[in-house]
Amino acid sequence: MPILTPEELLNYLPLLSLEPIQAEGVIYRAQGIAESGYGANRNLEITQYIDERDLLRVGDFRLPNFPLLSDPAPSIQIRDFGLVGYGGLIPQVSQWIDLESDSYNVDYEVGEIRFLNTGLINNINVYTTGISLGVRRPRNYPMHKYPPPKLRITYTAGYDFSPNSTSPDVKKMKSALAAMIEVLVTKGAQGIKSETSDQDKIEYFSASEQQDIKYLDYLAIFRKYAPRTNF
Repeated sequence: MPILTPEELLNYLPLLSLEPIQAEGVIYRAQGIAESGYGANRNLEITQYIDERDLLRVGDFRLPNFPLLSDPAPSIQIRDFGLVGYGGLIPQVSQWIDLESDSYNVDYEVGEIRFLNTGLINNINVYTTGISLGVRRPRNYPMHKYPPPKLRITYTAGYDFSPNSTSPDVKKMKSALAAMIEVLVTKGAQGIKSETSDQDKIEYFSASEQQDIKYLDYLAIFRKYAPRTNF
């Protein structure tokens, strides 16, 4: 779904003289820039993501993309882990298996998953680190570290850009995109020599430096929605 519809664009810019097909084209152009490396560096609409990484510790993991949606709820799978029993080590499990829901909590407001040191997670922690947290250690627990298990989180995140959305973030992005489009179609913005989002290159020869600054200011708004790196 585009951030703006042609009808919404005319509401923001009533003096803009564009045919519907032209409006769709300039919206697509501006949104492509807004979602490129210059801006959000991601798809902003509701999208399903699959994130795979090593489970290095028990604790909080903040998902890169936000806001996190509860429908469908995130699903978590794990593989390449071994178990510790009172009879010793159980060989590694190489296929993906679903992690029990009581092994983690989901904070939808923050977009964070907290893995709890209970059940399977605790057993894996013993196998991986040789340390049992809060439970009695097995007799034959490992005395050295093992490779960490693999984790796969499937989740849905993004924004609903339907015209009737009441989200403050959505309204802010719609307004910023309309402002970008206004700059793109004015004479001052004709000074934008080229735009190549995939190569991270924008060249300017505009006579209006103020227009260029405004254009970059609007892109800065979208950068606030870039994926988080402290996962």
